[in-house]
Amino acid sequence: MFFPALLLGLTGSLHCVGMCAPLMFAFMQGEKFIQKLFFYQLGRVLTYIVLGMGVGFIGQALFFSNWQSYAAFLLGGTLILSGLFSFNLDTITNKISILKWISQKITPLIGNYLFDKKPYKLFFAGLLNGLLPCGLVYFALLGAVATGTSLEGGVFMAGFGLGTLPLLLTSIYFSKKISQRVNTKNIVFQKLKVIYPYAFILMGIWFFGMGIISWQNGIANCH
Repeated sequence: MFFPALLLGLTGSLHCVGMCAPLMFAFMQGEKFIQKLFFYQLGRVLTYIVLGMGVGFIGQALFFSNWQSYAAFLLGGTLILSGLFSFNLDTITNKISILKWISQKITPLIGNYLFDKKPYKLFFAGLLNGLLPCGLVYFALLGAVATGTSLEGGVFMAGFGLGTLPLLLTSIYFSKKISQRVNTKNIVFQKLKVIYPYAFILMGIWFFGMGIISWQNGIANCH
């Protein structure tokens, strides 16, 4: 489950560049940038792992009622539709009142740590960043539910979090050439946008297949 999650994070990381990179651009000019970046990303990935363990435990509790396969079906179907129609789940989540409220409460708290001179304070900013409402993270959490165990849910989200890093770190490295809004004329990002829908469709088919296998196993266990 680690490598599919890694691929999901890598596939969706273009989205992360648009959403999360501006936060890192905000403190990248300061001192000890490498240390700050490390602590920030460590906190973010750790939050994903804890969330993954939580929803994985829920998936384990629901395993005997076959909800694990339904979660895989839902994730797979949503990824396929997202790839086919190129819709952005964030446009939906941003309209949900409770998620807007969470974002409004967490964002100022992140700001309290973001510009602190002590690198380790960025760890707390990263922890909070992992709690910000994000459609892509919700995709991943559905996958963590489908793993069916707390441990595998945590491993799945660890893979997802690590998968988002390469493009994020690359965008920081080339920050002088890429604007905070991500230069849409940049050929690298244009090519990524082309493969983005196809990668989501392939990932959706994979999870849908995993749901079928889980569902069949659930039926077999009932007999």
